[in-house]
Amino acid sequence: MSDKVFKILRKLQWIIPDLYAFYGVLDAIFGWGYAKPIGTIVSALVGLLGNIIQHSSDKFFESHAIIDGDEVLG
Repeated sequence: MSDKVFKILRKLQWIIPDLYAFYGVLDAIFGWGYAKPIGTIVSALVGLLGNIIQHSSDKFFESHAIIDGDEVLG
């Protein structure tokens, strides 16, 4: 996965729950009634994004080391 795609997915992982929270407020005000099913979809989508990002990170760090001061990890 390219660095650009990784960054986009990472941003989506943070933005989607915020958009859902905003939708939840609008749903409560206007009584649309879709907050619960959309919340389920959002939870599944954010979980999927988290798994994709984690897999990509694991693949990246298989061939890279983390340098922390004098200590090399990885």
